[in-house]
Amino acid sequence: MGKQKQQQGTISWSRTCYSIDLAEAGPIAVRATRTRGGVTCTGIDPADPAVRGSLEGSTMVAGCLAEREGFSRWLTAPFRSERKSKQVLPSMLDIQLPFPLEDCTYMFLPGGITADGKTLALAVAARTAEIRKKLDAYTRIGADPVTLDQEGIALWTQSILEIPVEKEATRVVVSLSKNFATISLGKGNQFIASHSVRQGAENIVRILRTRLGTPPQALEWAWTGPGATPENVEAIFPSLLQDWPGKSLYHKDPRAFLARAIATRALSAGPLRCNLRRGEFEHRAIAARKQRQHLTTSLIILAAGLILAATSLATGTLAGRRLTQAQADFSRQVDRLAGYHVAEKGEKALAKVRKAQKARLMVNRPFDEAFEPSLVSTLVTILNVGKENNLTFTILELGKDKNTLNITGACATWNQCEKLSQRLRDLGYAVRSDRKETSDGRIYFTIVRGGPNDRT
Repeated sequence: MGKQKQQQGTISWSRTCYSIDLAEAGPIAVRATRTRGGVTCTGIDPADPAVRGSLEGSTMVAGCLAEREGFSRWLTAPFRSERKSKQVLPSMLDIQLPFPLEDCTYMFLPGGITADGKTLALAVAARTAEIRKKLDAYTRIGADPVTLDQEGIALWTQSILEIPVEKEATRVVVSLSKNFATISLGKGNQFIASHSVRQGAENIVRILRTRLGTPPQALEWAWTGPGATPENVEAIFPSLLQDWPGKSLYHKDPRAFLARAIATRALSAGPLRCNLRRGEFEHRAIAARKQRQHLTTSLIILAAGLILAATSLATGTLAGRRLTQAQADFSRQVDRLAGYHVAEKGEKALAKVRKAQKARLMVNRPFDEAFEPSLVSTLVTILNVGKENNLTFTILELGKDKNTLNITGACATWNQCEKLSQRLRDLGYAVRSDRKETSDGRIYFTIVRGGPNDRT
């Protein structure tokens, strides 16, 4: 994985905030203050009348979605360019979801550039219904959180902040609550994945086998959450610690660990900061701040414009001479591009150039087509990829200008047809693929022209 970029805290303009973890056994809250040495957290009682009054006032509140209420996925975009990557990431995420992307609120956290020049991004998302349900739960205790973090990522970044991980060691952060356990995995300082499971050694082992395969040589267990005491861990998970041996680390004040993590991430810079309270759920404090920033930017641009206007008055004579020279240069360039002298000026001159260039392209078109890949070679490529991946085709339509593309068929596994889509993109086609699993166990796919890779 690439090096994870440090990001500003989600409410880094504020020096203090309350953070609240709506834990299974009841809300856990801290009051956090940012200092030069970091973020200092003090436990508070959200039921205290004084605290409730502050929550209902102008105090910044940071909240969090439980791991089982959202999800995160690592995605690799096939570009180094951030702009191009942003165009394809939503489609890549959509393919991996069992429900429509339109039903979700999501964002992409930068994960750096891979060794082969691709862009890593951590997709963090939750269904809008879950976000609405969570905000209602905060409202019932008198809170209106400005931010909604993601539990698994928050546990990971806070764990390696409070107890730095040994170089190249694999760390498993386990947060124990009343009925559930949240697991965050990583190697070194790199976050890998997070999961929510019912408490029980067998459930944790299932996740570890899926993600790690076999026990790593250097393994660290970082225990936290309301149920994370050495006595509980050793009593509940003796077989787990025996089969997956490693060093056990216990975070201080484990009950308030998640609330502490939420506050730290909201107020200070660090990796993988996120706020899923966005779009239709955006808090009025964030919206007002954006509006002020836009106003400030507009005033700066206005001031710059006034300065430029004043400068132009003082340099009018020089500008006139330069304008005459620019017009002469323009006429020479127009003549060169058209291939003959053009008497017209301005837009009319450009129209003449476009007409001459179009005529030249029409003359050269037969020569250009002679060097383009033939339709036969493209068809052979499609058939070879189909053979290699056991694809069965029912419809195969191609057009020489790449504007006609319609392929339907079937395959045995979900990702086999994606290899054909990628090969077509390599050939310059803009493609969009759809897949559907039917009762006979086969995957039926359609590949047509279109999508974010459109190069036309």
